[in-house]
Amino acid sequence: MTTAADQLGTTLAAKDGYHTVVVKSTVVPGSTETKITPILESASGKPAGEGLGVGMNPEFLRSGVGWAGSCFPKDTAAIRAAAREHGYEPAMLDAAAAVNDRQPERLLALMDGHVDVAGARVAVLGLAFKPGTDDVRNSRAIPVIEGLQARDAAVAAYDPLAGANMRERFPDIEYADTPAAALSEAVAAVVVTDWPAITALDEEFDAMRTPVVVDGRRAIDRRDGLVYEGLTW
Repeated sequence: MTTAADQLGTTLAAKDGYHTVVVKSTVVPGSTETKITPILESASGKPAGEGLGVGMNPEFLRSGVGWAGSCFPKDTAAIRAAAREHGYEPAMLDAAAAVNDRQPERLLALMDGHVDVAGARVAVLGLAFKPGTDDVRNSRAIPVIEGLQARDAAVAAYDPLAGANMRERFPDIEYADTPAAALSEAVAAVVVTDWPAITALDEEFDAMRTPVVVDGRRAIDRRDGLVYEGLTW
């Protein structure tokens, strides 16, 4: 099987000079040294440290309501399992995962401090686990919506791409075509995904019944007239 490392190594074989290869994937520690680097060396004909350099820079994890998707939860679980296979209890990683799992409820607890949402409309802004995708696997919007339903809120959700996928899980909530439509007459709004259409919101909040905004991604600018809460800032 040809891998990305094989393809990159083949390309580097035809290049002059020193090149640095940065691995972005969140692979288990040791993989860069024991798996990826040997493939690059073999395919390029250049030894690491001389003809090429190899570094590791895992993808950034935008702050707040927590990580999601398919890769990072899987990779975090793999690192924890690998640690235990070597006789080490990864207390810090276990704690990080536990904190991540609590973040959606912390987001809703901040909302609870300002408004009772029972029987009222609440806007959920963003459903995908990150901007630029329709992927809702492990999205933090899922426990947020579940928490709002447990509070007997009427959920109005907006996402530019992920509405159809989330509808399979929550067929009975409202899916708005625009952020403004989701915000209209809402008593609160919770921000879960920092899409550009969401970060650009401003006067749209004026259509809310009570302008309570709880931001899980540091996406919204504070301004007069908003009751604004940030989850980790």
